[in-house]
Amino acid sequence: QYDFPPYSVGEVSSNKGIINRRAIGHGNLAERGLIPVLPHKAQFPYSIRVTAEVTQSNGSSSMASATGATLALLDCGVPLSGGVAGVSVGLTMPPNNCMDSSSPSPLMLDITGTEDYYGNMDFKICGTDKGWTSAQLDVKPHAGTIPTSNHVLCDAIDLAKNGRVEMLQKMMELLHQTDENGIIVEKNDNTFQFKPRFPLKSSTPR
Repeated sequence: QYDFPPYSVGEVSSNKGIINRRAIGHGNLAERGLIPVLPHKAQFPYSIRVTAEVTQSNGSSSMASATGATLALLDCGVPLSGGVAGVSVGLTMPPNNCMDSSSPSPLMLDITGTEDYYGNMDFKICGTDKGWTSAQLDVKPHAGTIPTSNHVLCDAIDLAKNGRVEMLQKMMELLHQTDENGIIVEKNDNTFQFKPRFPLKSSTPR
Protein backbone atom coordinates (compact mmCIF):
# COMPACT_ATOMS: atom_id res chain seq x y z
CA GLN A 1 0.00 0.00 0.00
CA TYR A 2 1.29 3.43 -0.99
CA ASP A 3 0.18 6.42 1.07
CA PHE A 4 0.94 9.97 -0.06
CA PRO A 5 -0.59 12.33 2.53
CA PRO A 6 -0.91 16.03 1.66
CA TYR A 7 1.57 17.11 4.34
CA SER A 8 4.38 15.31 2.48
CA VAL A 9 4.37 18.16 -0.04
CA GLY A 10 3.51 20.95 2.41
CA GLU A 11 -0.21 20.98 1.75
CA VAL A 12 -3.10 21.04 4.20
CA SER A 13 -6.16 18.95 3.47
CA SER A 14 -8.98 17.39 5.44
CA ASN A 15 -8.82 14.27 3.26
CA LYS A 16 -6.21 12.42 5.31
CA GLY A 17 -6.87 9.01 3.81
CA ILE A 18 -7.41 10.16 0.24
CA ILE A 19 -6.75 7.59 -2.46
CA ASN A 20 -6.38 9.02 -5.94
CA ARG A 21 -5.16 7.85 -9.32
CA ARG A 22 -1.62 8.97 -8.57
CA ALA A 23 -1.35 6.99 -5.33
CA ILE A 24 -2.79 3.88 -6.97
CA GLY A 25 -0.41 4.15 -9.92
CA HIS A 26 2.69 4.72 -7.83
CA GLY A 27 1.75 1.85 -5.53
CA ASN A 28 1.25 -0.49 -8.47
CA LEU A 29 4.60 0.51 -9.96
CA ALA A 30 6.43 -0.27 -6.72
CA GLU A 31 4.48 -3.51 -6.24
CA ARG A 32 5.26 -4.74 -9.75
CA GLY A 33 8.92 -4.13 -9.04
CA LEU A 34 8.85 -6.43 -6.01
CA ILE A 35 6.66 -9.29 -7.25
CA PRO A 36 9.38 -11.06 -9.32
CA VAL A 37 11.64 -11.52 -6.27
CA LEU A 38 8.98 -12.68 -3.80
CA PRO A 39 9.21 -16.32 -2.67
CA HIS A 40 6.79 -18.98 -3.90
CA LYS A 41 3.91 -19.75 -1.55
CA ALA A 42 5.29 -23.27 -1.05
CA GLN A 43 8.48 -21.74 0.35
CA PHE A 44 6.86 -18.88 2.28
CA PRO A 45 3.14 -19.61 2.88
CA TYR A 46 2.35 -16.33 4.61
CA SER A 47 0.53 -13.15 3.70
CA ILE A 48 2.75 -10.15 3.05
CA ARG A 49 1.66 -6.55 3.51
CA VAL A 50 3.95 -3.59 3.01
CA THR A 51 2.85 -0.01 3.61
CA ALA A 52 4.92 2.87 2.23
CA GLU A 53 4.09 6.05 4.12
CA VAL A 54 5.59 9.03 2.33
CA THR A 55 6.45 11.67 4.93
CA GLN A 56 8.35 14.07 2.65
CA SER A 57 8.55 14.13 -1.12
CA ASN A 58 11.36 15.66 -3.14
CA GLY A 59 12.03 12.99 -5.74
CA SER A 60 10.65 9.66 -6.87
CA SER A 61 8.64 8.38 -3.92
CA SER A 62 7.56 5.26 -5.83
CA MET A 63 11.18 4.21 -6.38
CA ALA A 64 11.94 4.99 -2.74
CA SER A 65 8.97 2.81 -1.76
CA ALA A 66 10.26 -0.17 -3.74
CA THR A 67 13.77 0.25 -2.35
CA GLY A 68 12.58 0.67 1.23
CA ALA A 69 10.21 -2.28 0.90
CA THR A 70 13.16 -4.51 -0.03
CA LEU A 71 14.96 -3.56 3.18
CA ALA A 72 11.79 -4.04 5.22
CA LEU A 73 11.08 -7.50 3.77
CA LEU A 74 14.65 -8.66 4.30
CA ASP A 75 14.63 -7.33 7.84
CA CYS A 76 11.47 -9.37 8.51
CA GLY A 77 13.12 -12.54 7.23
CA VAL A 78 11.25 -12.88 3.93
CA PRO A 79 13.50 -14.96 1.63
CA LEU A 80 13.70 -12.77 -1.45
CA SER A 81 15.44 -14.11 -4.54
CA GLY A 82 17.26 -10.80 -4.97
CA GLY A 83 17.41 -7.20 -3.86
CA VAL A 84 15.31 -4.55 -5.64
CA ALA A 85 16.16 -0.87 -5.96
CA GLY A 86 14.59 1.90 -7.99
CA VAL A 87 15.82 5.20 -9.34
CA SER A 88 14.49 7.91 -11.65
CA VAL A 89 16.31 9.54 -14.54
CA GLY A 90 15.48 13.05 -15.70
CA LEU A 91 16.26 14.99 -18.85
CA THR A 92 16.73 18.68 -19.62
CA MET A 93 16.46 19.50 -23.32
CA PRO A 94 18.30 22.43 -24.93
CA PRO A 95 16.23 25.59 -25.53
CA ASN A 96 15.73 24.73 -29.20
CA ASN A 97 14.74 21.11 -28.38
CA CYS A 98 17.42 19.91 -30.79
CA MET A 99 19.92 17.29 -29.78
CA ASP A 100 22.78 15.90 -31.80
CA SER A 101 22.86 12.10 -31.73
CA SER A 102 26.64 12.21 -31.30
CA SER A 103 26.53 14.44 -28.21
CA PRO A 104 25.92 13.07 -24.70
CA SER A 105 22.39 13.31 -23.36
CA PRO A 106 21.79 15.94 -20.63
CA LEU A 107 20.49 13.36 -18.17
CA MET A 108 20.17 13.57 -14.38
CA LEU A 109 20.10 10.65 -11.98
CA ASP A 110 17.72 10.58 -9.00
CA ILE A 111 16.00 13.84 -9.86
CA THR A 112 14.57 16.17 -7.25
CA GLY A 113 11.07 17.60 -7.25
CA THR A 114 12.17 20.82 -8.97
CA GLU A 115 14.06 18.92 -11.68
CA ASP A 116 11.01 16.72 -12.20
CA TYR A 117 8.65 19.69 -12.53
CA TYR A 118 10.77 21.76 -14.92
CA GLY A 119 12.47 18.87 -16.71
CA ASN A 120 11.40 17.12 -19.89
CA MET A 121 11.36 13.48 -18.78
CA ASP A 122 10.94 11.28 -15.73
CA PHE A 123 12.07 7.72 -16.43
CA LYS A 124 11.50 5.46 -13.42
CA ILE A 125 13.32 2.13 -13.55
CA CYS A 126 13.09 -0.47 -10.81
CA GLY A 127 14.95 -3.78 -10.75
CA THR A 128 17.72 -6.02 -9.52
CA ASP A 129 21.38 -6.16 -10.49
CA LYS A 130 20.36 -8.52 -13.33
CA GLY A 131 17.60 -6.52 -14.98
CA TRP A 132 14.35 -4.60 -14.77
CA THR A 133 11.31 -5.57 -12.80
CA SER A 134 9.17 -2.50 -13.56
CA ALA A 135 9.49 0.82 -15.38
CA GLN A 136 7.49 3.93 -16.23
CA LEU A 137 8.33 6.69 -18.68
CA ASP A 138 6.78 10.13 -18.22
CA VAL A 139 7.31 12.91 -20.73
CA LYS A 140 6.24 16.47 -19.98
CA PRO A 141 3.72 18.35 -22.14
CA HIS A 142 5.98 21.42 -22.22
CA ALA A 143 8.86 19.35 -23.62
CA GLY A 144 8.01 20.31 -27.19
CA THR A 145 9.74 17.50 -29.03
CA ILE A 146 9.12 14.30 -27.04
CA PRO A 147 12.57 12.97 -26.02
CA THR A 148 12.20 9.37 -27.19
CA SER A 149 15.20 9.06 -29.47
CA ASN A 150 17.07 5.81 -29.14
CA HIS A 151 20.33 7.24 -27.88
CA VAL A 152 18.59 9.25 -25.13
CA LEU A 153 16.69 6.23 -23.83
CA CYS A 154 19.75 3.98 -24.05
CA ASP A 155 21.83 6.51 -22.11
CA ALA A 156 19.06 6.78 -19.51
CA ILE A 157 18.89 2.99 -19.12
CA ASP A 158 22.67 2.75 -18.65
CA LEU A 159 22.68 5.60 -16.13
CA ALA A 160 19.82 4.03 -14.16
CA LYS A 161 21.60 0.67 -14.10
CA ASN A 162 24.77 2.20 -12.68
CA GLY A 163 22.80 3.96 -9.97
CA ARG A 164 20.70 0.90 -9.18
CA VAL A 165 23.70 -1.39 -8.86
CA GLU A 166 25.46 1.05 -6.54
CA MET A 167 22.36 1.32 -4.38
CA LEU A 168 22.04 -2.44 -4.15
CA GLN A 169 25.68 -2.78 -3.13
CA LYS A 170 25.15 -0.35 -0.26
CA MET A 171 21.97 -2.13 0.78
CA MET A 172 23.53 -5.57 0.74
CA GLU A 173 26.50 -4.48 2.84
CA LEU A 174 24.20 -4.74 5.84
CA LEU A 175 21.64 -7.27 4.67
CA HIS A 176 23.56 -9.66 2.45
CA GLN A 177 23.33 -13.15 3.87
CA THR A 178 22.45 -16.14 1.72
CA ASP A 179 21.37 -19.69 2.44
CA GLU A 180 22.53 -22.83 0.64
CA ASN A 181 20.30 -21.97 -2.35
CA GLY A 182 21.67 -18.46 -2.74
CA ILE A 183 18.49 -16.87 -1.37
CA ILE A 184 19.01 -13.62 0.51
CA VAL A 185 17.91 -13.96 4.12
CA GLU A 186 18.24 -11.55 7.00
CA LYS A 187 18.79 -13.51 10.20
CA ASN A 188 17.75 -11.75 13.36
CA ASP A 189 18.27 -13.62 16.62
CA ASN A 190 17.27 -10.75 18.90
CA THR A 191 14.28 -11.37 21.16
CA PHE A 192 12.32 -8.56 22.74
CA GLN A 193 9.85 -8.95 25.59
CA PHE A 194 7.23 -6.36 26.37
CA LYS A 195 6.90 -5.58 30.08
CA PRO A 196 3.89 -3.36 30.80
CA ARG A 197 4.24 -0.79 33.53
CA PHE A 198 0.76 -1.53 34.83
CA PRO A 199 -1.19 -4.85 34.85
CA LEU A 200 -3.15 -5.29 31.63
CA LYS A 201 -6.92 -5.38 32.04
CA SER A 202 -9.59 -6.14 29.53
CA SER A 203 -11.37 -3.05 28.34
CA THR A 204 -15.04 -2.69 29.25
CA PRO A 205 -17.50 -0.78 27.09
CA ARG A 206 -18.63 2.55 28.46
